[in-house]
Amino acid sequence: MDAWLAAHRALLRVPERRFTVDGSGEIRAGRNYAQGLGAFSSLKGEIQTRWLPKARGDDFEFLSTIRGAETVGDVPLDELYELGMDRDNDLWLRAHSGTLGDRKGAAPLGRRYVLLNSEIYKTAYDGGFFRVQLGPFLDTGAIADPTSLFGSRKWLVDAGIQARIRVLGSVSVVLSYGRDLRSGTGLFYGNSVR
Repeated sequence: MDAWLAAHRALLRVPERRFTVDGSGEIRAGRNYAQGLGAFSSLKGEIQTRWLPKARGDDFEFLSTIRGAETVGDVPLDELYELGMDRDNDLWLRAHSGTLGDRKGAAPLGRRYVLLNSEIYKTAYDGGFFRVQLGPFLDTGAIADPTSLFGSRKWLVDAGIQARIRVLGSVSVVLSYGRDLRSGTGLFYGNSVR
């Protein structure tokens, strides 16, 4: 597979309100040489906001990210987008597991998606070696595919609670419990992030 990539980033800061907006966009185009595949292109965009409501410190933190993407052309199954919790995926819908019996593909897949992740953190403990932050989250999104073989068919909404434990100021362990507000199923998930 050959691919071409162009990306752009923008940032807006309002220091007196302790509010930042970070936006990015990406265009990919390429060609798959496997039988039955060919040229493809994709367009991806993301806007992240962060607000620290207190005049000092980061005891409270409000985070929100909206993302969307679309792929045109024939791509292999592993190039489809996935909304769900999986170690190889950053499109978190925190009450939807990306695996079933340790096999990938349980989460909704598709060629286009829109996803909103919002979370609030309150610092519960801040010691010398680690820091614990707790708070609720809300994830909502939809994913679709023109073939009608994949996709979510309906708008998905997950809500829950999350703990972020930062060790020595660098590596964080994120533990979350989310409930799918449509089906009522729940998912506990742990992950490490930098």
